[in-house]
Amino acid sequence: MNILIVDDEVRALNAVQRNMNWQKIGIEEVFTAVSKKQAIDIMSSRDIDLLLCDIEMPGGSGLELVQWVRDSHKTTKCVFMTCHADFQYAQKALRLGSLDYILKPIDYDHLSQVIISAVKEIESSKSSDPEAQLLDLARQFWKDYVDGDISPDSDSIRKYWINRGRDFAENSTFLTVMIAIKQWEQDSKSADTKLFMYALRNIAEEILELDCCSHVIVPYSGDKTLVIYNLNSQQTDDSIINIIKDKCFKLADNAASYLKMNLCSYIGEAVEITNIPSQIDILQQVDVNNVSLANKTILLSECRARYRDHKVTSHDHWKMLIRHFQYTRLREEIEREIKMSTAGSMIDRGFLEKMLIDFNVLIYSYVDIRSVKIEDVLGEEYIRESQTRAGKSLEEFLRFVDVILAKMRQLDMRSSVGLDNPIEQAKHYIREHLDRELHVEEIASYVSLNPDYLNRLFKRETGYSLNQFVLQMKINKAKWQMQNSSMSLSEIAADIGYLNYTSFTRAFARICGLTPSEYKREAVINPQYDFSINADKSEKGK
Repeated sequence: MNILIVDDEVRALNAVQRNMNWQKIGIEEVFTAVSKKQAIDIMSSRDIDLLLCDIEMPGGSGLELVQWVRDSHKTTKCVFMTCHADFQYAQKALRLGSLDYILKPIDYDHLSQVIISAVKEIESSKSSDPEAQLLDLARQFWKDYVDGDISPDSDSIRKYWINRGRDFAENSTFLTVMIAIKQWEQDSKSADTKLFMYALRNIAEEILELDCCSHVIVPYSGDKTLVIYNLNSQQTDDSIINIIKDKCFKLADNAASYLKMNLCSYIGEAVEITNIPSQIDILQQVDVNNVSLANKTILLSECRARYRDHKVTSHDHWKMLIRHFQYTRLREEIEREIKMSTAGSMIDRGFLEKMLIDFNVLIYSYVDIRSVKIEDVLGEEYIRESQTRAGKSLEEFLRFVDVILAKMRQLDMRSSVGLDNPIEQAKHYIREHLDRELHVEEIASYVSLNPDYLNRLFKRETGYSLNQFVLQMKINKAKWQMQNSSMSLSEIAADIGYLNYTSFTRAFARICGLTPSEYKREAVINPQYDFSINADKSEKGK
């Protein structure tokens, strides 16, 4: 039994070689290399049983080295070394497969136990060498087939297997599962990403195994993995799919717990081997359209009808809400439209892209209305990053909306035109809290003034007392909602802080001279959301 230690730090390499009792743990020969290239040169000239390598090295990572090992059909087992202490939670996940993981500085007693376990596994695998060779051959076939290096026709597939002395199972059917990462820790580096994907594939290898049929795990892209099952004709497709579905849920739980990632699994339909590429394309499209679900398992047979065309309405009224500082209301409108437009169906990427385009247009409308620069809204790096991610999922889109609305509020507060004095601050606070009862003391506390003093100052400047202004704004908002929304009168009353409908009717009639029902019947439709202080001026002083 031999081992190859690969580490670009010569001192660390020598320390591992010197501090281990190799004979005692079953290792007869120890080879060393300081780079991926040197390691490949050694492994090309002799068989290596066990590889102990650092993850990050100049000129090629340890992960790339292990990928070369697999692509070369070698049966070498691998143990990684790294100083990434943040990955401790991934250790259990990594051990579910044939890969193990050692943190630097090295605990040599722990390393001894890991190598002893690896030696036993290697000895066991050598006793069943023909099966291991067939599995390696199958893995290579599926990788080449999925990558498009083998044409999806029976003659090409048959020729591939005949050239390797194997029979081609022409009558088999296959079921493909696509595992796609929907969200993971956003500060992960590229090398970290490879490690996490490697760990995920090892978890999938363990969890998605079936007694009734064989399977192969195939890396598909940076954030996707394929699992291809060779179905046994003695099992019905439905029974296997139900078992796989349960296992995919378990995989999602493990990925969330150990790797801090959210994933979706898409289960295809049983097809012949020549139809697998088109099946993968369909699953890929389903994943592209899935912008709202995570940690879910989706059956292709069920999801075909779950996406439909969504009617996205005009969003001109968003501008009016922005014009009058109604950010809370705008956020509610956006979420309500999403719920109404997607009732009974799944949100697809087309719907999300339309919403994102309209929201980006709204940002430019804000810039025009407030006479600020676009850089003032989108200039900060975290905002630009949020905008980039907004088209990937509904969750990211709503997070971007919240980030932008918070920025708009912040700019409004700083504006010398809008909110640079106590009166404007009080108006802003009132407009943002029309959905509940407001008291003078609360408003005065917000602007840090004595309630009586603020009330006198407010009336001298506006002609309204604070209570009169609050009432006027509530009624103006109710009138706008009657003209521009499908809300019922009781819903409108509750939305401006009137839980008692009779009180709302009395207040509305006092300001407008009509009951809410009469106003809704007789008023001429006007989309203007009038928050001007001159609205219903005849009521001033009542």
